[in-house]
Amino acid sequence: MMMFFYSLLMRIIWSLRGLFRYLPHEKIRFYFSQQGLFQGASQLSSKPLWIHASSGEIEYAKSLIRELKLKYPQIPLLVTHTSLSSRKNLAQLAPDVWGIAPLDSPPAVQKFLDRWKPRACLIARTDLWPLTLLELHRRQIPTFLFSATFARGSKKTSFLARQLLKKTLPLLSQIYFVSSEDEAICKMHYPPSSGKILGDTRYDQVQFRLQEASISMDVSSHPILIAGSTWKEDEEVLLPAFQQLKKKGWKLILVPHEVQASHIQSLQNQL
Repeated sequence: MMMFFYSLLMRIIWSLRGLFRYLPHEKIRFYFSQQGLFQGASQLSSKPLWIHASSGEIEYAKSLIRELKLKYPQIPLLVTHTSLSSRKNLAQLAPDVWGIAPLDSPPAVQKFLDRWKPRACLIARTDLWPLTLLELHRRQIPTFLFSATFARGSKKTSFLARQLLKKTLPLLSQIYFVSSEDEAICKMHYPPSSGKILGDTRYDQVQFRLQEASISMDVSSHPILIAGSTWKEDEEVLLPAFQQLKKKGWKLILVPHEVQASHIQSLQNQL
């Protein structure tokens, strides 16, 4: 029953997608205006491997994309996302094709799969869309979830999430867990799923960035505060507090979550 109403809702949203392109919310407007538009090759020599990473999950996918391009250059890579901030990352990684993921509605998913005919689908960490998984399963396209986490008390273990995931997790061909604890929690709440423990692909990305790093800073005699993926609410507290730490010789490495030019300029002005 839940899947029926969910499918009905997504069909309604798909039918009204033209209206969503004019909403004031930038991210929603971007998502719907980019439906069906892709960068890269318009034609592929063979069936691509589809990798999906919603927004911040692109960090989990970077090392995977890099290794696949290195070891299997003959297999085209199709990468989808749902975020404004992912575009620059994907342009740098340069998969064969990249663009916005289809809306989780049967017409959108079917149109996407008919167009690209992926040989398999790899999903980063969390973005399990029920109707997309159903269609992949119906077409017998192998589908994998990697860097999967199932922490105690997370939204994945709430009542509504459990009802939905009980229907969707069995549709996966394999789950690659971050740790044995994630595997145990998953099997505690959901039907037995085929899984392996392969770790967190973000660590591969961190290692790569450390090897490629060109940032230099004198750290010989200064304590450093590193603030990663900060939001505006964090920065409103952090920046005034850092003024006191700065007087005591501290350095600050600030990595904001939102990287639009206006936000960066605001931070520079405050600093």
